[in-house]
Amino acid sequence: MGCRAVGSVSGHAKIGGLIGGNFARVSNCYSMGSASATVDDVGGWVGYHETGGEISKCFSTGQASGSSFVGGLLGESWGVVSDSFWDVNSSGMDTSDGGTGLTTVEMQTRSTFTDAGWDFVGELINGPNDIWDICEGTNYPKLVWSIPAGDFVCPDGVTLVDYSCFAGSWYAGPGDGNWDPNCDISEPNDNVIDGLDLKVFVGNWLEGI
Repeated sequence: MGCRAVGSVSGHAKIGGLIGGNFARVSNCYSMGSASATVDDVGGWVGYHETGGEISKCFSTGQASGSSFVGGLLGESWGVVSDSFWDVNSSGMDTSDGGTGLTTVEMQTRSTFTDAGWDFVGELINGPNDIWDICEGTNYPKLVWSIPAGDFVCPDGVTLVDYSCFAGSWYAGPGDGNWDPNCDISEPNDNVIDGLDLKVFVGNWLEGI
């Protein structure tokens, strides 16, 4: 599915960082904002997970608060949950009605997710689709589609490290020693690193940090 939410959510009941009430099949999603309800069924990711619903390969990091049925990942769950996690440190939640609670260090470690079957860039065991990538030790997994153009080196936002890579390929084309096709980020690709690529790069400067 491949979806994300980063803002905070509040309401009366069945409130989640991404989904309030779920009865569908959802995979490869995450939420990072807080969720709060005045009564019950509130989770960092899903508030109420109904029978017949299936959740896999998802995570949350935000806090959840309510009067009852409150969980780090799920508030109340009657459906299937697999290979999904929440951050016990950032959320302050030790319990969830489904999923596995991990420390921030574990949540920012690639093998935590690849060992659970998540499809990451640079490995083929879990599939060829390259759904996720991570900058270990500094950030949580990112959906590849959400990584801004110009974030070449490590998916942690477009920074000076990426600029160094970009500058090293300036005005290069195929066949040149400093050619890097990853730096050809203008649409459509024109096989030269020039002002069109710089415009895209500057437009994404510091995005994602």
